[in-house]
Amino acid sequence: MANYNSYYPRLSSTKTTPQNYYSEGMLQQTSQIIGGPQQMNIQQQPTSTFGVPSNNKGPINYIKNTSFNYSSPSCPAVQKLKNEYVNSPAMDSGYSCNSSISTSSSSVGNNYTAAWMQNYHSSMAPTYSGIGTPSVMSNMSHLSMADDCSVLSISTQMTAPFRMPLGGSQQYASSTTGYSENIDPDFYYQFNSSLDQLLLNLRNPDDFVKKKAANSAFDWAKRKYFCFTKDPVKLQMLIESALSLIADRGTNKDIVFSLLGAIVHLTENKITLPTIMRIFALSGGKLIHLLCDRIDPDEAYAKFAAITLHTLFSQPDPEGSKARSYARSTIVIDRILKLIMKKMRYNKYLMIDCIRMLLRSNEELKKHFVRQGGLVEMLRCINEDNDERILYTASKTLDTLINSKTDFTDEFIKYQGIQILGNQLSHGSSRFLHQCVQCLSGVSGTDLLEGQDIREAIGKVIQILGSNDPTIALHGSGFLCNIAAKSIVYKEYLVNCGAIENFICLMEMYCIAKPPPNFRNTYTEILDNSLAALNNLTVKHRDPKYLTIACHKIIQRPETPRLLLNMIVIGNISMKSKALVIMHRIFNTDRNYLLYFVNLRDSFQNKTAPSLLYELLFQVVLQFSNISTDNDEKEKLKTLMKRTIRGLEQLNQQETFHMELCQLARCQNDFSYLEYLKDTDEHLPLKALFENLLYK
Repeated sequence: MANYNSYYPRLSSTKTTPQNYYSEGMLQQTSQIIGGPQQMNIQQQPTSTFGVPSNNKGPINYIKNTSFNYSSPSCPAVQKLKNEYVNSPAMDSGYSCNSSISTSSSSVGNNYTAAWMQNYHSSMAPTYSGIGTPSVMSNMSHLSMADDCSVLSISTQMTAPFRMPLGGSQQYASSTTGYSENIDPDFYYQFNSSLDQLLLNLRNPDDFVKKKAANSAFDWAKRKYFCFTKDPVKLQMLIESALSLIADRGTNKDIVFSLLGAIVHLTENKITLPTIMRIFALSGGKLIHLLCDRIDPDEAYAKFAAITLHTLFSQPDPEGSKARSYARSTIVIDRILKLIMKKMRYNKYLMIDCIRMLLRSNEELKKHFVRQGGLVEMLRCINEDNDERILYTASKTLDTLINSKTDFTDEFIKYQGIQILGNQLSHGSSRFLHQCVQCLSGVSGTDLLEGQDIREAIGKVIQILGSNDPTIALHGSGFLCNIAAKSIVYKEYLVNCGAIENFICLMEMYCIAKPPPNFRNTYTEILDNSLAALNNLTVKHRDPKYLTIACHKIIQRPETPRLLLNMIVIGNISMKSKALVIMHRIFNTDRNYLLYFVNLRDSFQNKTAPSLLYELLFQVVLQFSNISTDNDEKEKLKTLMKRTIRGLEQLNQQETFHMELCQLARCQNDFSYLEYLKDTDEHLPLKALFENLLYK
């Protein structure tokens, strides 16, 4: 592990070599900002050309000079402070960002602090804490009284531990302004001086000095010390210097590791992230290409490059979409996939999510990813890993592949994807379960299921249908509905293992008049899936007895008759039609099942079955007559009309229903609507029905 303590050498002449397109313009401006006796000689070196856009106009040159020289080395006071820091005996043991200046050896710091304290008390009314001490110390709420503090001088040591209002066990402020009243200004004075020295040392030609400076930058970023940088331009120059070293293939790997680690922590901090995003915006894609170039699966720093990419990809649009577009290539996909295949212990989920974001809306990359074994690797992660974040991102990536224009169902079924996801349906993470059932629903509409043993997956989906989670109910019912439609073998298994009872319970749970606004479509789809599944389970069995068994199980549930009537009331055209088909098959199985509907009324309009079907018939005829051209909607209405007439004919066979229908026909004797059907196949059956009701 690299030592975070480094040493600032005395600099009399510093030569800085630009390493790539990040360096030259930035260093020229830096020499203007830093100033002082150090002169920086720029030597041109061959540049890296990885992923440089065709319209690249050369090195970045947008660092502007600023009049804000809070702690520039050109200031005499800061230069004196730096010389005392470099010559301090405490520095002999190694590099440190600690100023190590006591109150007796730093008159500059004490004078600055004394002036601030005097101004503090002269500009504010004196207040007192509960124990009678002045509020100056109590306002410094992030400082421990056990520290070496006095009323007029606050220790600002910056290492082991950094004695500032920022610690590993304390909460970090949301912004540096929150500390403005709690931190000694002398701290900013010394911190920015050390930051200047760190900036110079990163450009030192000596690798030993650069390595220690990189280690310190890593440590500072991890401890969030860069939040206290007063000059954002200076932080931007520091990051540019780090990127120049990272881009150079000749840079020591330990230096690259530390600097990429520092970049990761800077992107994770919401105070320093805007600086990274500004560099990204001005770089025209070079920052993304640089990070992609450093994703070397054989190097330890590759994970840092991938993590930084994930942060940039996850930014709100348009920044996030631009970052993803710069990185969309088969090379990047292959490199990140190799990192994942190395069975990394940490941060694997971020790299999987990087791939998912790159694959989205790019069919060619999806095909390449599957060809390279990406789909198999995602299934392996789900089957072998225990980290919920890995499970979730891997299943989400699979869902991205499944919901594509290209059909990857064959590969998913081939590598037993249904069995692997089915085994995870007892997991405790709801978001992971959502992705699992969504993937299962997406691949279940295939004819390849006959050769697969998916009984365990079917059983677990049936079990979780009883949850009160609409997302699980939606995709779980869709999965079982597709199984019932595509596989005769598993249709019988569904009948035997309680699928019918669970579908009816699901309908009862989600059959309400006013569902939540944000779940209205979800509730409708759940009901439609359940009706479609019952419809599929009551037709085309290898053994005819399963048809009888299925119809018997449906009608034996006491809530079923009313649910079917409710579907006719609140359902759309498709749901009404499916409910009528189920009723027709039940009545065909046994005419005595008609008795379950006698004296039964729906839950919304309080009407009987004959009354509902009679009104539905005239509504459908009217809608049908208002559509002049042939289209899908007119065809659906025609099908619904045919099934409604058939349902009325079956109800008319029962004595009680016949009397009720006769009374309805006598009250509603305006049959002018029927003229619209004279050229259709439904005209004669409907005419015969009304003649039977009116004249017999």
